[in-house]
Amino acid sequence: MRRHWPVVLLLCVVPACGDEAVHVTVGGSDAGAQADAAAVDSPAATVDAAAAELGAETGDVGANDVAVERDVDPICATAPSGAAILNVPPDCHATICDGAGHAAGVVVAQANAPATAPCVVGTCDALGRAGTAPLAAGIACSRGATSGLCDGAGSCVECNHTRDCAPGLYCDASHHCGAATCTDLDCGGACPPCELGKRCLANADCQSFACDAGSARCIQNQCLDHTRDGNETDLDCGGGLCKGCELGQACLLDVDCKSMACDALALQCISDACVDARVDGAETDVDCGGGLCASCPPGKKCKTNLDCTSGHVCLGVSKVCQ
Repeated sequence: MRRHWPVVLLLCVVPACGDEAVHVTVGGSDAGAQADAAAVDSPAATVDAAAAELGAETGDVGANDVAVERDVDPICATAPSGAAILNVPPDCHATICDGAGHAAGVVVAQANAPATAPCVVGTCDALGRAGTAPLAAGIACSRGATSGLCDGAGSCVECNHTRDCAPGLYCDASHHCGAATCTDLDCGGACPPCELGKRCLANADCQSFACDAGSARCIQNQCLDHTRDGNETDLDCGGGLCKGCELGQACLLDVDCKSMACDALALQCISDACVDARVDGAETDVDCGGGLCASCPPGKKCKTNLDCTSGHVCLGVSKVCQ
């Protein structure tokens, strides 16, 4: 008569390994029979097959002699079959339950991101790898005993803009409210010149040296800043770099005017270069000669007789109407 001793295996179910111990009891083996512990690569269902195979190897053990006993996983104790329970602490994964109180596997759960700093949110990618991303600038955050704002780069700061500070204080380059008079965050005024689009009060507040008087923002083109500056002879015109000025606007030279006629006495753009009190165009003397303006009277310079008034000729080395 043979004596039968139970053999107990401790199997680790993957991928829930370490979360659930599986006890397999096999009856009907010879006295002193030993079985090594084995790891199963599939979910818990394959534990039964592994136990049956072990029983077959021990001799005359029938299928009914194999019993599988697994500890209940606290995560899945009351969960229905197929339920995905988010892992705690968050790790970008969730445990799948089999409906019998056991963990059947682990899946990626992108919503289960680890918690991080006040202005940094945890993220999970499609492979379940944890990462971080900064919160948008302006979101309220805690700075110890005081409140602050996220700066958009992952830090909780005192201010992002001067409007975040108390009246009379300005937001400086370190995102602190202080007395430094900047026109925008970290630029303008007593701070370094601002980039395009930043707030300004004067050209010196801008890297482009062009502060638009209308929008109070730094712009690229000084000829469009609604201010007479640079070499301009009038508002955004003249000076050789900007467009020609309209009639009546200030000028110094003909090229400052769209009409190419700058009155030398009034220093204003006029429509007729023949009355601008200067020698220009084809004129041989002030506002005369050249075929386009009136003929020159005696004593005025000329090039040909046609430049002189009727009855007078252009004579001499100096070419003067006589």
